[in-house]
Amino acid sequence: QGKSLPTDYIKDWETADKSVSALVSVIEAFGAQNGDATDVDLVAHSMGARLTLAALQELAARPSSSQIRFRRLILAAPDVSAASLKSSWGTLRKTFLRDSTIYISDHDLALGISKKFMNPGEGNRVGLAPPIFVADGVESIFIGPNEFSLTGHSYHVANGMIASDL
Repeated sequence: QGKSLPTDYIKDWETADKSVSALVSVIEAFGAQNGDATDVDLVAHSMGARLTLAALQELAARPSSSQIRFRRLILAAPDVSAASLKSSWGTLRKTFLRDSTIYISDHDLALGISKKFMNPGEGNRVGLAPPIFVADGVESIFIGPNEFSLTGHSYHVANGMIASDL
């Protein structure tokens, strides 16, 4: 829902979690129409990364004969646990034909709130440095201090260079 108040975060999280099966269905339908390997990039921002990764994990648990493969994954300011992504990345990586890209910042206020107040038991967020997320098959791009976004959370659209890179 994308509300900006921290109190709305839990509702957005619950909505994302409830949407996993719907996204799985969309991906399955796409795969049925287009075959098992595509030239499509999956792009997700913030909590959308949580939804996307959960759907991909559900699909990865299925027999490999039904796996759809995408060209690559691009995550901008992903609001997901670094430990969780690290533990599932070996399986998820097989979903992509090319290396994936993660945009990371050290000045993202929304991810700072997520880490400190909303998900304190989960540890580091993938999209919030330090540390910078490192894994085989992942290109992490650090976005240093900028004036592109008031909260530091929408740099992917506010900065023309990053937006064109996407």
